[in-house]
Amino acid sequence: MNKKLWEASHGQKKKSLLSSYEQFISKKFKKRFNQKYDNILKWSIENPGNFWSSIWAGDYISEFKIENADRPNKGIIYPIAILLLIIFGYLNYSRKE
Repeated sequence: MNKKLWEASHGQKKKSLLSSYEQFISKKFKKRFNQKYDNILKWSIENPGNFWSSIWAGDYISEFKIENADRPNKGIIYPIAILLLIIFGYLNYSRKE
């Protein structure tokens, strides 16, 4: 069964996160992928260090920002989360003794 059920329009492809990532890695590593995502897959397999550094080192993630006014402030949430982890970790530890 080789029949495509659906394909994104050119405009949808241009606005996609994969297209954005392709532009990012093309610029960073001076390599052209020409919207051939098989080429990106092949590059990621042949260059795992570059691929993972582009993702996890925060290079791409820092450029990808989600604007959401309803999202809680990290300055408030992170300290509360850490405090809860410490409290529940201590309670769990003391329960085992």
